[in-house]
Amino acid sequence: MGVSRAWLSSVMAGETRLAVLKIAIALKISAADLMVATESNLRAASKLRT
Repeated sequence: MGVSRAWLSSVMAGETRLAVLKIAIALKISAADLMVATESNLRAASKLRT
């Protein structure tokens, strides 16, 4: 699952909480688990670039 930095920034700023919740519900996972997966994917992508 890929996530853009702009989207993640808007989540962190509290601008898209409802969208995050809707995505988590659609995936049948908690919003916290979605954020953990997002962070993990961003770290993995960062390691691939270096």
